[in-house]
Amino acid sequence: MKNTECGDMSAQPIYGVLYRRHNIPRTLVAGTIQVFWVEVENCGTKTWVRQEPQGHNVDLVLYLDGELHAGATLPSEAVNPGDSAILSVQIRVPDKIGPHVVSVDMVEQNVTYFADQGVDRLEVPLQVVRKSFTAGQTLGAQALRQNESFFWPTEGVTVGTDGFSYPVFTERAEGCFITDVDGRCYVDYVMGWGSAWLGYAHPAIQNAIRKALDSAAIPTLAHRLEMEVTGILCDEIPCAEKVLFGKNGSDVCTAAVRLARAATGRRLILVSGYHGWQDWYLQSGGFASPDAVPEIPDCVIHFRFNDAEHLEELLKQYKAQVAAVMLEPGAAIESLNGPVHNANEKFLSLAADLTRREGALLIFDEVFTGFRYPGGSVQKALDITPDLACFGKALGGGMPLSALVGSSSAFSGLGKIFYGPSFRGEVYSLAAAHAALNIYSTTDVVSQVWSFGESLRQGLNYCCRDAGVPAEVVGPPIRMVLSFREDDPQRIILMRTLLQQELLKAYIITYRGFMLPSLAHDEAVLKQTLEAFSEPLKVLAEAIRNDDFVSRLQVPPMA
Repeated sequence: MKNTECGDMSAQPIYGVLYRRHNIPRTLVAGTIQVFWVEVENCGTKTWVRQEPQGHNVDLVLYLDGELHAGATLPSEAVNPGDSAILSVQIRVPDKIGPHVVSVDMVEQNVTYFADQGVDRLEVPLQVVRKSFTAGQTLGAQALRQNESFFWPTEGVTVGTDGFSYPVFTERAEGCFITDVDGRCYVDYVMGWGSAWLGYAHPAIQNAIRKALDSAAIPTLAHRLEMEVTGILCDEIPCAEKVLFGKNGSDVCTAAVRLARAATGRRLILVSGYHGWQDWYLQSGGFASPDAVPEIPDCVIHFRFNDAEHLEELLKQYKAQVAAVMLEPGAAIESLNGPVHNANEKFLSLAADLTRREGALLIFDEVFTGFRYPGGSVQKALDITPDLACFGKALGGGMPLSALVGSSSAFSGLGKIFYGPSFRGEVYSLAAAHAALNIYSTTDVVSQVWSFGESLRQGLNYCCRDAGVPAEVVGPPIRMVLSFREDDPQRIILMRTLLQQELLKAYIITYRGFMLPSLAHDEAVLKQTLEAFSEPLKVLAEAIRNDDFVSRLQVPPMA
């Protein structure tokens, strides 16, 4: 974004910065985690670079009482003279009560601090006060010390700079509501990452679990429920001649890949979608590229969903090397801002033909779509049968259970792979799955939830238009996201972050704008949701009009 507040750029020094806006308050609570947002303008003549080849990156640094405390990288590759950028930095407020000083400087790494070139730092005096923590804040502080590896709607922030306490920990989940440890009730649209398709603690599921409690959870011999659930899956899923169980979608996705490699003697997997958090998938960089994942080149390659030409090109390029083509057949997410692709019969049919012509296995990852499409699966709804298919989430009725199903020939290599999770036959989850499958066969859950989702989409689109927010809900009604009509990716992040923050204040939980309705979401919840969105959308619309996100943001960027 181009600005003129720096004045005549031709008369400016090499290093210069204008601190245009920030959200650093005058009072903070001791021991809390806070996020400071700062908007800076490049008032020098030198372009700031995020990743300079010789390591001369330009970063923001924050000092607390003169001691270097934290830093932040630029949000874009470069900030040219006259342009501005918005950065965020997370700090832990000191325990010492009394006055403190926060200072902000810019640095060209391995070269100079801007302050050393005569550029004034941003300095903000603040007062640290002591306040009693809520139950949620107390648990949040413990989590940051001992166990922070779970979903934080606010990425580690439990209390905002305005004193609002954000939800982090659940006391009770029932229907489509979560009550946090501080006693506040939220409408949930994440629904246990899609596992609570029937709603939390559905009575039939709870009763099935109670009855199963007469048995131990993990007997040495397989429980009869494992065979009963197996039989139902083989009856209901077109490709299912054989079944094995797991606890997470990642378990059975990994088993599917191993089976495909064993069956074909090939290693390469072509993928489209998200297939879990294990090494075979993450090493491709498809969802994340953590440093600990080994580099195994050309073992996993991504292709674009609904792009048969791209898939065909890859199959030709890697002829006789592809073990399997694995994809989410529906509700596939392309990015956090959408689109979310619905099942496409023409594309899936072409993908099946191309895959089998190459002698590879076709794997449908139906971990999410399973029991959310007519007939219980995309393959049944569209009459396209894969060799293997992965199920999870809705399968367990809210309990941890996944399943790999497939043809006998695809399972022929089972003896060549090792698959031995200790908890795969856990009785209580199988009891829940048995009850859930009975509900799916006797109640038209799919049409009810799709109808609710469509009403939610229409209502939220009206709310966005009414508030003047350039956004619309996209995707199939079972997995939707509020997508912003904005070209600047950094501005989209600001919009998404502010909206999620404000929705939490309105007692609505989403995941970066994604919404996963369940059978428990009814007309009363729809009305409550649309009313709750009103104020957050007004706040967002005002921030857009005034081009001022910084003064309103209190949580880390939802990138």
